[in-house]
Amino acid sequence: RLQRFCPLATATLMSAISVGPRGMVRAGESVHRRPRTCQSCHGGTCLGTLRRLRGGIDILAKSDNWVRKFANYSWTQDPHELHIYTPIDESVTSKLVAINLTEKNVEIKAGNHTCLSGDFDQRVKPRNFQWEIIPFRGKRHLKVSVRKKDTNSQMFDWQYLLAKEREALDTTITHQVFMDISLGDMLLGQVVVGLFGKMCPKEVRNFVELAESNVFIPKGGTPLPGTPDGKGGTITEDQVVYRKGGYRNSSFYMMDFLSINGGDVLEDTGNAGYSIYGRDFDVDRAVMRMDEDWLLCMQAFDGKLDSRFFFTGREPLEWISGRHVVIGK
Repeated sequence: RLQRFCPLATATLMSAISVGPRGMVRAGESVHRRPRTCQSCHGGTCLGTLRRLRGGIDILAKSDNWVRKFANYSWTQDPHELHIYTPIDESVTSKLVAINLTEKNVEIKAGNHTCLSGDFDQRVKPRNFQWEIIPFRGKRHLKVSVRKKDTNSQMFDWQYLLAKEREALDTTITHQVFMDISLGDMLLGQVVVGLFGKMCPKEVRNFVELAESNVFIPKGGTPLPGTPDGKGGTITEDQVVYRKGGYRNSSFYMMDFLSINGGDVLEDTGNAGYSIYGRDFDVDRAVMRMDEDWLLCMQAFDGKLDSRFFFTGREPLEWISGRHVVIGK
C-alpha cells in the first residue's frame, strides 16, 4: 500500500526496518532519513509525516524538541527524560531552590515562590532527577530533568506533563467555517469545520480570518518579511508586495494515505503559507490528543505555529499527538 503512493519511501523503509513475529515492525536508526527528494510526494514530505505502519508499533523520533508551554512553565521530552523549564528572578540562587518529587507529584520552589506544583500525568522516577539554572529563550530559567518510569517510554511519549493540562482542554465549538469543495468545475459538497475558540483563541482567529479571505498576504513568489536579502540584511515590510486573499480558491493535498492538507495561501503548492500574525507565531496552548478522526490541526514546530498549512486525518493520528495543535474538527 505504501509502495503505491511513494516508491522511494518504500525503498528507504525496507532498508531501515525488519518484520518480526506477527508482523510487528522494528524501527531502525534510519527510518526518518530522507536521502533524496521524492517527486511523487510534492517535495518529499512522506517520511517526515510517516510515524506508524498499519499493524505495527509507533515509530517515534529519538528526541522531541517541540517546546510545550502551559501557564508559567514549559517542557520538552526525549525518549527517556522530561525537561521542565520554569522562569526565576535574577536574585534567586541555587541555595533558594527546593524540589520535591514523588512518582506522581512535583513541587518546585525558588525562595518563597512556588514555580510549579501538581500531579504528573504519568509516573516518573523521583530519585533520578537533575536541575540547573540556565538561560532559556532569553530569560533565566530553572531546568529540571527527570526520568520517565514507563519502560515503554522510548516508543510512546507523554502527551501532557501534568494532569491539569488534560483537564484544561475546552472543546466547546465557538466558530463554524463552511467550505465548499469542488473538483475543477464540479461541486463535490460542503465541509463544516467547528473551531475550539476557548482552548486556542489565537489560532482560531487566524483560521477564521484566512477563511474569510480578507487578509493582506504577500504575493506568491515574493520574498517574505524577515528573510535574508542576500546583502547581509533582511527583507522589510515595505519591500513586500501584498494582496488580499486567504483560503478561498486554495487546494487540498493528500500527503499520505491518512492525512489531508490544505491552507497554502501563498503558492498553492502545499509548501508555503502565511498567517495574520506573519510567517509564524508562538504557540502557548494546551495540546490536545489526536485520538479522533477528522480533527483539524495546524502544523507546529519548536514551539511556533508554522503557517504552511492545516491538516486533518481520516483516522486518529495519535502517533503525532503533542507535535501539532488541534484547533477544531
